[in-house]
Amino acid sequence: MIAIAAALGAGAGKKLYTLRLDSNRWGDAGAIALAAAALNKALPVCEHLGLALNRISDRGVEVLTDVLARGALPACRWSWIRGNMARVELQEMYLSAFKGRRDEVSRCCPPPPLPP
Repeated sequence: MIAIAAALGAGAGKKLYTLRLDSNRWGDAGAIALAAAALNKALPVCEHLGLALNRISDRGVEVLTDVLARGALPACRWSWIRGNMARVELQEMYLSAFKGRRDEVSRCCPPPPLPP
């Protein structure tokens, strides 16, 4: 995940509308690397972000929530974070960071269809 985050930070994510990183088990190190890339505007048009089943603990979810509150992922209106190691209340706090700009943000529902 660190290599993916580096590629995103170098511009690879500028036109991504959907980024599904589910089931990779990269943990907090990956979550923190992704958060840093997102804070540096690596995913400016990303609307759908899948982070389920990656062994992200409380710390990783806290960092992701913090960068969302600081303006990262401005176009994101859907995220999937279920199945991680973080406490449910922290996952809910992460999801609440999308309030007001989301169509659907969920821990457990299938993702929306890909844009045409």
